[in-house]
Amino acid sequence: MAPLTRRRPLRSQYALTRQEIAQNIANRFVHSQAYIFLYLLMAGLSVTTVVLSLRTKSGQCPMLAFYILEIIVNVAMIGEVCIRLVAFGRRFWQSPFNTIDLILTMFCALTLLVLALSGCGSTTSREEELLDTLLLVARNVLQCGRLAAVMRKYVHTVLDLRDVALGAGACTA
Repeated sequence: MAPLTRRRPLRSQYALTRQEIAQNIANRFVHSQAYIFLYLLMAGLSVTTVVLSLRTKSGQCPMLAFYILEIIVNVAMIGEVCIRLVAFGRRFWQSPFNTIDLILTMFCALTLLVLALSGCGSTTSREEELLDTLLLVARNVLQCGRLAAVMRKYVHTVLDLRDVALGAGACTA
């Protein structure tokens, strides 16, 4: 009779699942300086798209750079919201800012869709051009408000960490 061999498990019971690994990576990104840089970059690109939109004369098509920047900003916003959704899991829905961001992201995608489908030139009316510009400005105002909230939260976090590092919050006898 052949001796019984015990099969060793391939993974430790303490190994992280793929979902936990993805959540940890997303969480590290959300709490990094790269996240703030992404937000600043998106805000800068959004302001640039508004400037390009306002520089476009009535009845003319926006430059190709305008559409490229819009696509970049929208993809970045969708990616950023998805990363936060993965990072926070069920806690994502507890913050009203996250819900607003999700609505803002849908609003941005709608803006891009309207811009792409409305066409340009002599076939568009002045009202459609005004709607396009108003959608861009409204999106940028909302995005800048979100950026200010993120920056305020980030500054408070950095100041709290600095106080802990310096021992300012430590009890003294």
